[in-house]
This record gives sequence, C-alpha cells and structure tokens, in this order.
Amino acid sequence: MKLYFVELQVSDWAASLTWYREVLGLDVLLTDEPARFALLRAGQTRLSLKAGTPTPGGVLLSFEVEDLSPWLGRLGLMDVKTSPEGYRRARLRDPDGYTITLFEWLPTVTRAASAE
Repeated sequence: MKLYFVELQVSDWAASLTWYREVLGLDVLLTDEPARFALLRAGQTRLSLKAGTPTPGGVLLSFEVEDLSPWLGRLGLMDVKTSPEGYRRARLRDPDGYTITLFEWLPTVTRAASAE
C-alpha cells in the first residue's frame, strides 16, 4: 500500500491552484474546472485541491527540500528552527491558512527512509 494523494478543501480553488503551482512549484497533473478539482505532483505523492470549506487546523503538509536556504530567500521566510531529530524547517501558510513546512535533513543524520 502507498499513499497516493492528500486532499485539501480550499475556499478559492483557482487562487489555491495558482499558489501551489507558483509558490511551491508543484506540477499540475490534472484539472477538472467544472468540478473545481486539481491533482498536483508533490514528489512521490500527490496533493489534490477541491473547492469546499477549508479546515486548516488539523492539517500539516511537510515538504522535504534538498536545500532550504534558497526557499527561505525566495519566500521571505525568517523563522527557521533546527530540531533535535536532525532537520531544519521553516513554516508558512497557504491562502486558506493550511500550515506548510519546508524542511531539509541535516547531513549528519542517518535515516532508513533516505534510501527510498
């Protein structure tokens, strides 16, 4: 079994699609404008955006990046945390208030998942 996609309900479908495409650089795989649905590639999985009522409080999307520094400059992110688990992260919010984490593993950390 593998996770195929995570779906977010968004208040302004077109604006959210633009934000995820332009700000995070996700590739659009499929759009259904009449149904206000989009499927975007996010590495090995996918993110779907569906028009509806957002519920950002219970959702956190974490994206692993190779190098966090260019993202910090590009997005104007200042609040960077280093975790004891061995990664650096910065957080931002999408247009509906969903929390997005961008993180990079520090080079000294050995992870079983890194071989996947």
